Amino acid sequence: MSFALAIGTLSSCNDEQLTRDAVGTWKMEIETEDGTETTYFALHKDGVLEETCYYRQTETEEDITVVTKFKSTIQGTWEIVWGDLELSYELSSLNVTYTGMDFPGHSGTEQEIAGAFVEAFFDDEIKSAKNELMEYLREYYATSTCFSNLEIKDSNMTMEAEDGVVAHLKKQPINH
Repeated sequence: MSFALAIGTLSSCNDEQLTRDAVGTWKMEIETEDGTETTYFALHKDGVLEETCYYRQTETEEDITVVTKFKSTIQGTWEIVWGDLELSYELSSLNVTYTGMDFPGHSGTEQEIAGAFVEAFFDDEIKSAKNELMEYLREYYATSTCFSNLEIKDSNMTMEAEDGVVAHLKKQPINH
């Protein structure tokens, strides 16, 4: 048996085990300078990928903090090749929705009044922010994504992106 064939056989067995272990829903949380992103990756055993991301953008002006919330969904496919997780996205399935605003530090009634006011008078700004997010995501998802050195241990998945290691926490089927 040649060395290359032996390596290929070992990698193939490892890919099969990683694929079995990867099936499920994984959660990733990222803190950005503007807020947070919480992403759920649903990896189905048939190779289908469903990705849902919740964005919370925080802005503070004159002692008033506003958290604007958006949700994006996209579908695609996934596979593990030579220990790398490869994700391909179907751009036509990308959807971005505005999901509301929060005003931390204010009561429920104050939040409702402020939310109605902001949504009524800043509708164009909300639509603009939604469109900007949609365009950003179109560019981001336009090419396949590959994460290298995939490892799965118990309920944790780690893999390397171009900008460093990203950790995911495995979740069971949930409503998100």
